[in-house]
Amino acid sequence: MIDALTTIRSVNKTDAMTLLRVFGSLESLLEAKADTIALCPGVGAHKAKNIYSALQEKFKTEKACGSPIKTSSSTNATPND
Repeated sequence: MIDALTTIRSVNKTDAMTLLRVFGSLESLLEAKADTIALCPGVGAHKAKNIYSALQEKFKTEKACGSPIKTSSSTNATPND
């Protein structure tokens, strides 16, 4: 989970651990607004907006689709002969 959060621009490992400690779960973090995320130690308004936007884009899209979004590396496509 920490590795996933650190893929968000400007979020380091310490930020990710703090976010999970403060919110208790990814679900709680997903439900949080940017201004609430900004209250976490070491997370300012700009970083909180990045986190909020990334989480909404990634996880809300997957939830709407009902399954994780597949990337080209996750498909089992075979070349046509």
